[in-house]
Amino acid sequence: MRLLQRSKGFILLILLLTSGVSVISASGQLFSDVQQICRSYQIDVDRDKMTLGVGADNQKIFRLVIPSARNNFDRVLIIGFYAAGKAIEQTGEAVDQIVIDISIEYKGYENIRAMASREDVMKYVTKTISASQFVRLIKFI
Repeated sequence: MRLLQRSKGFILLILLLTSGVSVISASGQLFSDVQQICRSYQIDVDRDKMTLGVGADNQKIFRLVIPSARNNFDRVLIIGFYAAGKAIEQTGEAVDQIVIDISIEYKGYENIRAMASREDVMKYVTKTISASQFVRLIKFI
């Protein structure tokens, strides 16, 4: 009886560990895809500047911090949303919101934070809406 309980506990532990590994590898693939897409547009994104978490209303949120020069932050913002959306599309990650923080170095650091829903980003990625239409849907917070 005692051996049966130990084996059940051991099997449960293995299941928990392997399910955690799949979540980590899924977000790792998402982060890698975002890096690769940004790199193709000559934007360097640091892997530890990306997070995948749960917000206050139980929505899954992908956050990305991108450094930018002060004269092209709008380009970097649009590419950040595009890269996140394309990576979400490729990995099938269930993300509800995307938040992009642009860090601009100008007499110190200024930050611009923008948020968009998955649906709006996916419309932009699939070219259902244009970039100018997408910019109107972004919420600056």
